[in-house]
Amino acid sequence: MARRRRALGVVTAVAALAAGALAVALAPPGSAGAAPRAPAFVWTAPQAIAHRALIAIRCPAPSFCVAIDRAGNVLTTSAPSSGATGWRSAHLDRALTALACPSRRLCVAVDFNGYVLTSRDPAGGAKTWTRTLVDTVSPRELSAVACRPHLCVTGDNQGNVFTATNATGGRQAWNRISLPSNGDSPGTISGFSCPVRSLCVGVDQSSGEGFIDDVFTSTHPAAAHGWNLTKEFNHSSFTAVACPTRSLCVAPTVAGEVMTATTPTRRSAWHAATLESNVPINAVACPSLSLCVLGDGAGRVETSTSPAAGAASWTAQTVAANDPLESVACPTVRLCLVGTRNGRVIVGRVGGVAGAATSGAGAAGAGSATGNRARASAEAAVLLGELALPAGAVASASEPAGDGGVLARPSYDEATPNLVDAHAWWTVPGSAADVLAYVAAYLPPGAKFSGSSAGNAGPGFKSENFALAAVPGVLSERVLAVTVVQLTSTTTAVRTDGEAVWITPRPVWEQIPPSSRSVIFTARGVTTGGREGPTSAPRMLTGVRARRLIAFIDALGSCSRARARVPPGSLSRYSCDSSRQGAGSRWPARWRSRPGARS
Repeated sequence: MARRRRALGVVTAVAALAAGALAVALAPPGSAGAAPRAPAFVWTAPQAIAHRALIAIRCPAPSFCVAIDRAGNVLTTSAPSSGATGWRSAHLDRALTALACPSRRLCVAVDFNGYVLTSRDPAGGAKTWTRTLVDTVSPRELSAVACRPHLCVTGDNQGNVFTATNATGGRQAWNRISLPSNGDSPGTISGFSCPVRSLCVGVDQSSGEGFIDDVFTSTHPAAAHGWNLTKEFNHSSFTAVACPTRSLCVAPTVAGEVMTATTPTRRSAWHAATLESNVPINAVACPSLSLCVLGDGAGRVETSTSPAAGAASWTAQTVAANDPLESVACPTVRLCLVGTRNGRVIVGRVGGVAGAATSGAGAAGAGSATGNRARASAEAAVLLGELALPAGAVASASEPAGDGGVLARPSYDEATPNLVDAHAWWTVPGSAADVLAYVAAYLPPGAKFSGSSAGNAGPGFKSENFALAAVPGVLSERVLAVTVVQLTSTTTAVRTDGEAVWITPRPVWEQIPPSSRSVIFTARGVTTGGREGPTSAPRMLTGVRARRLIAFIDALGSCSRARARVPPGSLSRYSCDSSRQGAGSRWPARWRSRPGARS
């Protein structure tokens, strides 16, 4: 199989570097078929920001969150990770039931008196909120709301949906639509999710004798007869629903079940999985197709990178013992907040949080090999969750049949033992070209195209790779990769990979003293064929340039002279540019230092 190769430039500073280089291997054998684990969130201790239950938290941006509590207060923060001191509170409406914030400049709340409350400045206090009576059908109890740009949807306990394309436009902007009946009494709407304008999904809790709980869907949410009764469940009582894309919806229940669908508008696509019987799951947030977070009545969060893969795909973690979780918000796959019944907020981050109550992958000491390795493990899973696939993508527990073995390995082979790879397989409707175009159109912030490869092995394949910024001193590379194989004229097999390479920190005796005033160095390139080019003439750098080169070299990972096997055809990459030296060794270098400094 053909693999992509890169031209590698190696700067060899005489002050710190010898000629040795390390060729290294891929992820350990046997890991190729392992399912990606949910990213290891590290959670803070619970911190009180209210005196009553936090019934909703919404974070339209990582730096801005809004919450409402059972006492009718709206709470806002511009520093979600700063703890209780970062939250401001204003009393709004004692009857609040639900909240949606599609952006920092629009939040919409509803109450059980039929009012919709809107604000273009949610952090500006009670005076910035406007109340509009929308539901005039007795008993006028609005119970859920979801908004996206130019569309808001709310519902009541009488089988009504209210939609508006301009939520701040007053009563005349809202239109009432009757939901289809299941033949029993109307249920209370408990959640809406509208991932795109052409799809909204709603769920309810039964209030009739038949105990029938419903899933409603619409591809034309504002149309008079645009809603369908898609699926009925018995004795479930939905609490919420989250749909990060049109190809995944997750709806938890009071009975401890999670209902999922990869094609929400199709009745047969909905399936149930019981996580823990009769432990209510009160909230859900899905920041991406490959990460969902639940909050339950036992004070636990449950996370999954394959939410539709059944109960075994969920991992539980207690974050607030004896304090039920009432709300969850995840503005990114790296940051989540949960709110508790006692008015406390808990912040979870991938890679570690100051003051964390529990240990996780990111808790190891920063700057150590152990800490960097743990960070790489967490980062790989997070990166995997940030790749977006087209509607209808279905996760596969194993390599899709018919791919000719092409998807058994990652397309981007970093030949280093410091590589962590998290991957997943999918089947996607449509052509391979369309899948790659979709991925490129919905990249996470900061991801940039870094190369591609193609081959004729088996049915043929094409791969594209996207690089994100390194984390200085911790991760030397972060890569998203996607490989596609056209199985049939209408189906494409896909492998997605999140990869992170951790840095093994250099010991003190391998570092150039930062007090050095000048550095003499040589440089040597590497051709695309892997051959070393000629060494340049020695060159001296002084001042700012010298300090920059010293900082760069000292930040490189340590390495040994050992060479590892690299599979034929894969990219053989230098993972570091120096040889390990023992303590007390003399430097093969010359530099000028300030008086009193080592020279």
